[in-house]
Amino acid sequence: MKTFFIQKQSSEETKEITTVEDLKSAIDDATDKLKSTPCWIFYDQNFVLLGKGCEALHSKISMVLETIRELRLFCSDGELYVWRYKGMLKGRLRLDDDPEGSLKEIYCTEPYTWAALKGEQEYKNISLNVDASLNYEDVQQYLVYNYFKYDPNGDINFYDARLVAFIGKEGA
Repeated sequence: MKTFFIQKQSSEETKEITTVEDLKSAIDDATDKLKSTPCWIFYDQNFVLLGKGCEALHSKISMVLETIRELRLFCSDGELYVWRYKGMLKGRLRLDDDPEGSLKEIYCTEPYTWAALKGEQEYKNISLNVDASLNYEDVQQYLVYNYFKYDPNGDINFYDARLVAFIGKEGA
């Protein structure tokens, strides 16, 4: 696993999501602010679905809102992260290279997906599915930005992380 440090101008905003329309609106708003076509990971109660492009994602989220556990819509420009907290869905849009944002310290990692490590597409009774918008070979690893700051003692405190990109067998 390769690791490295970088700095970027970054901003974030959060909101509550109560309806499927709210979720679709958050996805559309994020897509408008992201400069490149985003990839996504959709976590439901019984499966994980990976894909690319918002058209493919919109057809998937028409499912019952109560079964969504997490959703990550991401590219090099930023990430929309939706998670369930105390029965409610919350959303956070983080944009990097935002001139309005503040300079952030970032620790970058490239971990492998559990499917790539195990050689299986099912783990702990949860299946990993790849939408037709991606190939399985394209999702062997992923690039993660881990945001941190130094406390008064000089120790590192990590406070946020976001997905940046899938990395395939060929390294792209």
